[in-house]
Amino acid sequence: MTAINSLEVIFAIWDFDDRLVLANEFFCTLNEGVLESCGVGATFEEHIYDIAENDLIGDVKDKDTWISNRLKRHQNPDGPFELTRQNDTTILVNEVRLDDGSTIILSMDITEQKIIEEALRQNENRLLDFGTIAADWFWEMGSDLRFSFMSADFTENAPEFYIGKTRRELDLGRITQSQLDIHEQQLQNREPFSDLRYSRQKSDGSEMFVSIDGRPTF
Repeated sequence: MTAINSLEVIFAIWDFDDRLVLANEFFCTLNEGVLESCGVGATFEEHIYDIAENDLIGDVKDKDTWISNRLKRHQNPDGPFELTRQNDTTILVNEVRLDDGSTIILSMDITEQKIIEEALRQNENRLLDFGTIAADWFWEMGSDLRFSFMSADFTENAPEFYIGKTRRELDLGRITQSQLDIHEQQLQNREPFSDLRYSRQKSDGSEMFVSIDGRPTF
């Protein structure tokens, strides 16, 4: 039991009759509001009904449907899935059915990761919104220094033309080799740069002057 409690995951074993055989302290902590259905011999169905009736399943409007879906998934495990519990806690659940009919459930608290993912998603959406409405040309490179996003620019090329390419693979126009070498070194060093100037010829023959800035993000 000491070894089971040392695991930094939520751990429980249910036998071939779907009765609880063993659970660690993380399991009991997660279910401290319904400890009466966390004892040895309690059925999985009793446990699920108990946590639902005691509002330990997050903001769920239809508890009966939630219970039904959870029991079906338990009876037919098909890989890891996310589950919302009380206090906006998100756990990643992995159920494994053994040859003797028993079931091992391993779960991890991924609440912090979900918060970070949501913050990154919101930041990315704001960035894309800015790139869409900005009057200037807005671009982004991945860690491999290839373009991963490009707003509609002031050239005749569609944004998709740039995706996956490096700066050198593009025809920047009238830029000196020295300028390009310095710029590439700045990119390799993940250094900010500003006012890189060059010119390019438009399809109508007119000359367009460009000044670009860049900042690394980590």
